[in-house]
Amino acid sequence: MITPSSGPSQETRTELSPVKRAIAEIRDLRATIQAAERAANEPIAIVGVGCRFPGADGPDAYWRLLHEGTDAIGLVPPDRWDADALYDPDPAAEGKIYTRHGGFLDRVDRFDAAFFGISPREAVSLDPQQRLLLEVAWEALEHAGIPVDSVKGTRGGVFLGLTAAEYGTLFLAGAMTEISAYVGTGNALSVAAGRLSYVFGLQGPCLSVDTACSSSLVAVHLACQSLRSDECRLAFAGGANLILRPEATVNFCRARMLAPDGRCKTFDAAADGYSRGEGVGIVLLKRLSHAIEDRNRVLGLVLGSTVNQDGRTAGLTVPNGPSQEALIRDALARARVQPSDVDYIEAHGTGTSLGDPIEMHSLRAVFGGAREAQRPLVIGSVKTNFGHLEAAAGVAGLIKVVLALQHSEIPPHLHLERLNPHMDFSGFAAVVPTTPRPWPASRIRRIAGVSAFGFSGTNAHVVVAECPAEAERPQPDLDPGPQLVLLSARTPSALAALAKRVADHVRSSDVAIADLAYTAAAGRAHLAARLAFVASSPKALAVALDRFAEGESHPDVATGRLESLDGSPVVFHFRPTVPRVVDMARQLSRESNVFREALSTVTALLQTQLQPGLATGADVDGVGLGGDPQAEGFAVQYAAAQMWRSWGLEPAAVGGSGVGEYLAACVAGVFPVEQACALLGARVNATQEAGRGIEERNRFSRIADAIGQAVPHTRLVLHGLDDAPARAPGAAYWTRQLSGDLTSSDVAERLANHGVVLDVSAVRGSDPASDDAVSRHFREMLGRLYVQGVPIDWDGVFANRPGRRVSLPTYPFERERYWIDLTPAAPITSPDALPFSALLRYARRQAAHMPFDLDLQAVGARAAALDRLTMAFVLCAFERLGVLDSLRT
Repeated sequence: MITPSSGPSQETRTELSPVKRAIAEIRDLRATIQAAERAANEPIAIVGVGCRFPGADGPDAYWRLLHEGTDAIGLVPPDRWDADALYDPDPAAEGKIYTRHGGFLDRVDRFDAAFFGISPREAVSLDPQQRLLLEVAWEALEHAGIPVDSVKGTRGGVFLGLTAAEYGTLFLAGAMTEISAYVGTGNALSVAAGRLSYVFGLQGPCLSVDTACSSSLVAVHLACQSLRSDECRLAFAGGANLILRPEATVNFCRARMLAPDGRCKTFDAAADGYSRGEGVGIVLLKRLSHAIEDRNRVLGLVLGSTVNQDGRTAGLTVPNGPSQEALIRDALARARVQPSDVDYIEAHGTGTSLGDPIEMHSLRAVFGGAREAQRPLVIGSVKTNFGHLEAAAGVAGLIKVVLALQHSEIPPHLHLERLNPHMDFSGFAAVVPTTPRPWPASRIRRIAGVSAFGFSGTNAHVVVAECPAEAERPQPDLDPGPQLVLLSARTPSALAALAKRVADHVRSSDVAIADLAYTAAAGRAHLAARLAFVASSPKALAVALDRFAEGESHPDVATGRLESLDGSPVVFHFRPTVPRVVDMARQLSRESNVFREALSTVTALLQTQLQPGLATGADVDGVGLGGDPQAEGFAVQYAAAQMWRSWGLEPAAVGGSGVGEYLAACVAGVFPVEQACALLGARVNATQEAGRGIEERNRFSRIADAIGQAVPHTRLVLHGLDDAPARAPGAAYWTRQLSGDLTSSDVAERLANHGVVLDVSAVRGSDPASDDAVSRHFREMLGRLYVQGVPIDWDGVFANRPGRRVSLPTYPFERERYWIDLTPAAPITSPDALPFSALLRYARRQAAHMPFDLDLQAVGARAAALDRLTMAFVLCAFERLGVLDSLRT
């Protein structure tokens, strides 16, 4: 929202001269323009990352692959196609592939359909790119510490780069009866983006982009524009690419685009083409001001981005050096940085003898002038690790830069032995690192550029920088004390797997328990199978989680499984007195501003009502509790109730005994706290001043008669009254209550009929008076409420406690195989049982890409006795040899 600067009001301006009015309006107009410019150029924060790349399942694994210089290229998986059957080293061989290698993901046929509420029948029809995007988007939210349910109904945007839809073409090879109602939505590229918006409940812009190899980086650019124009507040941006069929690879081999050894030897003299790869990457984006406001962790900043086109070149797929140069200059201008400010370029760098020199010359034209030799431009390409991910290539490079900023290191560039002689580095302070290179802070801040060039001619460049220190929210220097750690999953088995992951993470990292507890509570979705544990140390936490993961019991681990995520109601139970009331008041005053303020308010009110001899007692950080146990119990329980409510716990019913009934009536809205204190003061005076008992009891009756009795807004459970919410106790009730005529045996049982009972006076008197006993008890109570399904505002719980969002292990999806089965339902026992076209279709499906070296005369003589698989081979052999048409007659 653009707000002009404050100035004279319209009423005041009418009293000004025309010249002064014009000056005021000019100032407002200038302020509006400046605000619009700030919004248009505000940095975009990268707050979360999710990825699935060859050899790297998630950001941590991706960084290990980069840092260690891992070559993740491998053989074509056998479930894609028969690489040996299609292989021919001769590039001129028709219908063949001259490379057996590429960058492939494992087990793309697996998916946790139940987790996303997708039926098995629909899951089979669902493009595995859509499946991976769902899982990686979920992981990106978890990486960012953003609860999935918190984005539902928001103006969240989805921007995806997608090119291939090969899974859908598998259905074309099958019978028409194999096409379900889900094939269309399961394989449309537009629905890949729409499905994310549907599953997560996002209502902002949603689109899929196809600009070939630049698709995902173009999607990032469009997401940044949408955020700056306030079309959305959170954006998912990225892309996906899977290689499921051989036809496109055959095409690229015919065009001589691929490297025979399957490696991108980018910038090397031996560069002879690129390697095809697959993967999925998503970044979560917000405007920097919104990220800071939302307490998000900022991993990096997009300062500027741009997109252009090669235009008319020597050929449709031939890159254009001047267009690349103009692209990068425009992106730098939009980012408001100079070429000399840039430390690193993540190049498009496919490893082709034509494209590499053109790109390097463009970089030299932009960055080569007046650059210090001791601070060279570092250039690399992640394609040397796992190939060209095509539609997902740009986001893979962007995530690499984000991780490099986080680890203050530029990873090595692989397969470089001798620079391409067509790239002139003379006078150009640039280096291609072959070993990990430290990336210290520069004179201003660390800045990098990421390029992606599509063979469609569409180019994209993004300028990325580290987050300035002032954008990080400072953390209080406090001892966090015991921490409540929460874990949840859809099933108990997934919860056990998650517990094991977190235990391993705690042992292998230096994560602070306070940060882990905050992230797990306020930064994750809370699912049906739940665990809660109050941890005092990382070791204790790891031990407890290990025991749970192994199926062993632990006395301090609370667990539960909910039938519904709709939430269980909570009810408040107040007691006559509070054990260890001073300890409770002291510790909770330090941990909760709400508790402290409520305690101060109510004790001040009680001081005016109690007799002078009773208005003394323990001093808790400047707050006098009062010397009477009833008054102290009332004050502390009232403050605790306000604290619980600030944590999101609004009671469905309230009840109590003794002084607890006064609290219940007050919380239910029968009378305000001021009148409750007046009535309580009269009660205390009447019961404690033995010499003036009759007089004080009469005074109590007069106060009770004068107090207004409103209809309670919350169900009120008191002695001798039914539980109807419209009933309010009158003065006669409080007089009977003072005399002790009412019993308290059934209140707790009746409260339990309306929800999960919360004993507001949490501290048990038998516990040792340790410094953190109260805090531990309250966290144990929170944990028990959590596993029973009571909704809790975790940001409220952590409002006064240290804790930052950190990376934690992501959800352990329980995947099963979902894949189209092209096998006919019934075996073919006789060639005469089916039409000839059906036999041929079956043959193509069963024997695709398999070699044939058959004696046709011998096979023909035995055709009547062949089994169905041999018949499939025969028919395909006849077709390939060009004799199938003659058989039709």
